[in-house]
Amino acid sequence: MTSGIDIWPSWLKRIFPTLQRKGKRRRDCCDYELPPPRLVPDRLPITRPSSPCSPPAPEPKLNSHVPSLESQSVPRVESQSPLLEALPLEIRQEIWSLVLGRRTLHLVVLEDRLGCYHCQSADPSTCGGYLMWVLPTCVIDEKGDCRPPLPEEMGMLLPLLTTCRQVYTEAIEILYSSNTFTISNAATMEYLPLSLLPKRLNTIRTLRLSFDFSGPPPMNLDFYWSPCGQETAMLLSKRLQKWQNIWRITAAMTGLRQLDVYLRVDYEWEALNQQSAAELLGPVKQVTRPDIFVLTVPFPAMYEGIPRSSRPMPWMAKNGWEGSDPWDDLPNCKIRRV
Repeated sequence: MTSGIDIWPSWLKRIFPTLQRKGKRRRDCCDYELPPPRLVPDRLPITRPSSPCSPPAPEPKLNSHVPSLESQSVPRVESQSPLLEALPLEIRQEIWSLVLGRRTLHLVVLEDRLGCYHCQSADPSTCGGYLMWVLPTCVIDEKGDCRPPLPEEMGMLLPLLTTCRQVYTEAIEILYSSNTFTISNAATMEYLPLSLLPKRLNTIRTLRLSFDFSGPPPMNLDFYWSPCGQETAMLLSKRLQKWQNIWRITAAMTGLRQLDVYLRVDYEWEALNQQSAAELLGPVKQVTRPDIFVLTVPFPAMYEGIPRSSRPMPWMAKNGWEGSDPWDDLPNCKIRRV
């Protein structure tokens, strides 16, 4: 961690005011560590050393550290329930949807696990995604972290799922597929595949993602003037890895149908030349599964005759314009500007 060290060179801090130290400590938005993974591979049985003719070893499966209903001894109450006996599956699934679905759920990283609680906004459509920062009706601090759940909110969803195996099997996918999930920081997005089984992650249909990437664009070190110093170079490399990882995780969510992303970035991200745009926006282009993909950025579009920056950087267009705006050229999403 470099939270207490000012590692940014002076020329970079002059360009990006968000890198200036405030008080005694200043952390980069990507300077964080994730809790230990909640998923572990199954142990494979010990076998004899393989020979050239031996079949390949099976891939290890992932199990969750989170106790699941399948791994617990629970009463089989199905035969005692009129609900399960009398109603057809279609009606039961509609009931599960009314109880478990149609909510906006905030996902956050807690000390050692992934946390989830209900949006408390009177209009959940104004909470999460880019509107979380216009109308912060369900957040309490500048980082965008939502307030802790109230006592009456605790345990509203799990009791139904833990009733019996049959209810769990019928309802668990509805929990993920019929709710809107919001994520307000990069750490939570990176932690998703470390805490949710792939089959659960791939069931999510609607996601609102908002994360802070203030500071220099996450690109190869060739786009920065030298010398940067070893610590600065390591942090710039870390920013690039996290940027690529966030979009890789998003692109791998096979069930995702609606995606709303808001980038909290500096205005120097707008004037990209073609080479830097290919580097920065390449990972975004990998997200092709959603039917609706809206990407919100906090700067205006480039245009012919746009004033050239007084502090040009290697990633900026030489004359401020190279024929088109690379953000608007993204083929797989709609750009919203605020």
